[in-house]
Amino acid sequence: MNIIIAIILAIGAGISRLYIAGHINILFWIGSAMIIFLLIIFAIIAKALHKNIAKLKDL
Repeated sequence: MNIIIAIILAIGAGISRLYIAGHINILFWIGSAMIIFLLIIFAIIAKALHKNIAKLKDL
């Protein structure tokens, strides 16, 4: 889970540098799509972990 957060931050830094430099090209759009994709994966994993933790509390 930590690796997903690190990748999101790294890609975010990369696309922000591209945006500031004015290089809105295919790498910018691929990075933007990857951030959205990784955020969705992060949300799914967090929801699954929350369900598992709730099950452990019931024990």
